[in-house]
Amino acid sequence: MDKQYKVIDDRGRLTIPRSVRFLTGITANSIVSLTFSKDEIIIKKEKICDNCQDTKESKETVTLAEFLNQLPEAEQDAALIHLLVERSKKKGGYENVGQNPSLSQFS
Repeated sequence: MDKQYKVIDDRGRLTIPRSVRFLTGITANSIVSLTFSKDEIIIKKEKICDNCQDTKESKETVTLAEFLNQLPEAEQDAALIHLLVERSKKKGGYENVGQNPSLSQFS
């Protein structure tokens, strides 16, 4: 196992080097888990389902609605909140989130 040293930025982020991402199969939007103790953090690539297939090889498609409906209710709520916040940022401001915006603002 190779050891690399990285600096954590002022927002608590670090960049996983491209070579490490390539070797581990981590790509944009990959799901990872963090396991930690007092002095150690382990990052592990995860699958979100037991029967997941690489999208390049998969002949079946799943709609966004089907995917979201498979999630537990709490995760569905979190996804909805995330999308509303992101859409609000694009449509004129984060300050409008939580003020009962009309749906036409998000279309």
